[in-house]
Amino acid sequence: MDNQDEKIINSAPNVANVTAEDILSASPAFEEKKKSESFNPKDAVIPGEGKATASLILGIIATVGGVGSVIAITLGIIGLVMASKSKAEGYNGGLRTAGFVFSLIGLIMGILSTLLICGTFLGIGSLGCAALSSLAEMY
Repeated sequence: MDNQDEKIINSAPNVANVTAEDILSASPAFEEKKKSESFNPKDAVIPGEGKATASLILGIIATVGGVGSVIAITLGIIGLVMASKSKAEGYNGGLRTAGFVFSLIGLIMGILSTLLICGTFLGIGSLGCAALSSLAEMY
């Protein structure tokens, strides 16, 4: 090797320590992509928003789909708990309010319809007992 070759070899960077990111970071396209992926406030996670959404979904199901059943009462209670946990985490938006209202309506409708159904069966049962008593007196 002559002196010229040794100068070229000594001036070359040590390629054993070069990473893929070093190669990419030298590219102008990589820098543009990095700038375009800056922070977007809409991507931020808002504490309590997930629980508010769950409360709304449970409230709607309790109100619409579970009328007259224990399911409506259960979903209404769980929806109210989720709405209160959402508020405790600091989220006080319209989503939480709607979830709270729907859950409360579902709970009330579930309780009232369950009482109505039980009352109907008790009334029919007492009528049946009265009818059997009158039949027994006749014979």
